[in-house]
Amino acid sequence: MSNLPLPDVIQTSNSYRPKVAYLSKIRHKRLGMHNLKSNEVQMAQNSSVQVEFRIPPKVAHNMSRSYLEFDYFVPAAGALLFSHHHEQQNFFRNVTFGNTNINLVELQNADRYVDLMRSRYSDKEFMSQDKENGFSKAICIPDSNIIPYKLNGLVDYAIQRNVHDTHQYMSSSAVVNDSLKVTRKIPLDVLRGTLLGMDKTLIYNEEMFLRFDSQHLNRMIWQSVDAGGQGTAVTAVADHSGAALKLFNVYFYLATEDNKHLADAVRNQMLGEGIKLTVPWAYSFKNRTNNGSQSSALSFSFNNQHGYKLKRMTTGFYNSIESKNTAWDRSNVNGTKIESIRTSLDTNNLQDNVVNCYNSGRVVNPTGTNWVVKTAATGGSLSGQDYRYMFPQLKNTVIRNYDLYQNNWFWSEDFGLDFSENLDAQSVPDDDINDGLPLDSSGQTYQIEIQTPFANQATNNYGAGNGSLVAYSFGSYVRDIIIDQNGFRRTQ
Repeated sequence: MSNLPLPDVIQTSNSYRPKVAYLSKIRHKRLGMHNLKSNEVQMAQNSSVQVEFRIPPKVAHNMSRSYLEFDYFVPAAGALLFSHHHEQQNFFRNVTFGNTNINLVELQNADRYVDLMRSRYSDKEFMSQDKENGFSKAICIPDSNIIPYKLNGLVDYAIQRNVHDTHQYMSSSAVVNDSLKVTRKIPLDVLRGTLLGMDKTLIYNEEMFLRFDSQHLNRMIWQSVDAGGQGTAVTAVADHSGAALKLFNVYFYLATEDNKHLADAVRNQMLGEGIKLTVPWAYSFKNRTNNGSQSSALSFSFNNQHGYKLKRMTTGFYNSIESKNTAWDRSNVNGTKIESIRTSLDTNNLQDNVVNCYNSGRVVNPTGTNWVVKTAATGGSLSGQDYRYMFPQLKNTVIRNYDLYQNNWFWSEDFGLDFSENLDAQSVPDDDINDGLPLDSSGQTYQIEIQTPFANQATNNYGAGNGSLVAYSFGSYVRDIIIDQNGFRRTQ
């Protein structure tokens, strides 16, 4: 018989004492666009429309649990033509959030940022995504999940059948001259690594402005002779003829705190000593390699202008044809875009050697690269170097293997704690961890050096013999702010 004291052996079923708990209860308040009265947004091929929502003052809310919702109709493209749309966040290119004077979020190229942050989804989180979110598990059989661009970097658009258990890349009309009907529900937690993506209940003593610049139509939809899944090739790719496409029923659903005890607690904190927060700040850099250049170096200067610490620097190299079927192409299978990479901080190399982007398990071995294929007589080129360096950041995430990584290639320098170790239920969210590279006013220089021998090959699909890459880089900084009855301000 146990000698443990009685309280240690009483089971839950034997405890009759109720527990007081103030749990969050979310109620979504529907907000229409302030500047566009029809709840419709007219899209254009190469330009944006600003969409503004106004967040009322003195209302406790959680932006990461809020979401955008809208519908759109892709008209039939015409005789012999199929319509397609990318399975992406396809509402905004840029986003700001603040008052009339300063912003707490000011992110250019936010569509590219959201695309690159996909790699930070845990596998469990990814599996819970809905198709309407624009990033969900493929609903078709794996061998029919089509990648709309050539993974070997060639100019012909033969379809790529993705055999992995992964997200869906695109959707197509079922038959020629048919339409597509799309509903989207975009949660603001896609902007993880910004204040809008933080799971925090906040309140402001003033009206706040949430503004988006709408996506360009040519990054959303396109048309072709073949559906990229109905046959063997995607040919005659062009901007979609549906230039008059509109987004309908555009609303923002603000997640308000419906538990009065919690809402009052947040309000009293704001009106009293203020809400003191350490918050992430994401900043965008955009560069383009020289046409046909076989090597490039990108340099960045980091100082405390954007924050007092730098958590990470993430870069994606995109096809320079940033529209139609290649709008979201950042694949790099066996160096079809980048053969090797090396980075440095203040001239100190961050890798011991040049990092090869060679996957010996893939049959793609493009002309113009320097790989030596394994044979019975030779081990060939070093394989898996890029994946080895990125694996600590990919572990436990939706990017489950080397093939998936190279299909969705990026490079990220993590100056803080290992992100992949913080994905279990007991972990502190990454945004709540004050870590990273300390910054001061003098600045530090970060450099990325890449070798791109395939760029001057006449058959590449990102500029032919004068191919170039568009590099989108995002610095993730740390700031301190206070929100009080006088507004909000940065304190460090």
